Order: sequence, then structure tokens, then C-alpha cells
Amino acid sequence: MTRTMRALASAAAVTALAFTGACSDDDTTSDSTSDSSTSPTESESSGGGHALPEGWPIHSLPIPPGGTVEDENVTADMVFFHVGGVEADEGMAFYDTALPELGLTRSKSAVVDPVAYESSELKVIVQSGDFGDVTLTVTRP
Repeated sequence: MTRTMRALASAAAVTALAFTGACSDDDTTSDSTSDSSTSPTESESSGGGHALPEGWPIHSLPIPPGGTVEDENVTADMVFFHVGGVEADEGMAFYDTALPELGLTRSKSAVVDPVAYESSELKVIVQSGDFGDVTLTVTRP
């Protein structure tokens, strides 16, 4: 898995956390034109969330406004996905606000990209990708 793919997955996961439960009827109608081959998480737009595996401390992560989940890998210990449809800088800024609102603390490291956010139950790495997307990697500490 490339750094770009990881970066893209990290950003999407963080966005999904911030908007958990905020999806409106308008969000679902805007998805009606999406490709029928996509999974439900791939077509979620702003206000939607990316579902985490059963038993995880936070069950969904926010997706930035206008963003869509384009790829995912879910295992018992890790969730990886990238968010398309948003610029990398905008996605990184979105998660910088959204994740702390969910109780995750930004790592004290001087690293700007990727950025780590964590709580006692969850760690989210947000990274920009080569194609202007954001990747989120979610793990348990």
C-alpha cells in the first residue's frame, strides 16, 4: 500500500467521525447519480460517515462536505480508506477540527502531514495524497 493511499484513507476516516449522525435527507438524494458499482460507504457525502467494525469505540468517522469514500480496507485492528472529491489541504483542515471535537487529541510531534490524533481507545492518522485526496488509517492503540 502506497503512502498516498494511506494518506487518503486517513483523512476520510477523520471526516466521517465529525459528522456522525448528521446526515440529512438531502445528502441521500445527491448520491442517486453515483456509480451503481460503488458500495454504500463509497457514495456517502458530507454529513455521512464511514462505518467502523462492530465493537470499535467510535462506530463511524465523518466525511468532509462533498467528499466520497473511494477505497476501504477493514480488519479487526485497522480501518484504511481515502476520501475523494475534496482538496488535500481542505481535507486535512477539516479533520484538524473534526477529530478534536470527537475527543481525539492531536499528537505533539512537529509533523504536519501525516498528522496523528488519538484517544485512549482510537488512533487516526490523517495524510494527504499525491492526487489531492486525503487518506485515513484508523487503529486501536
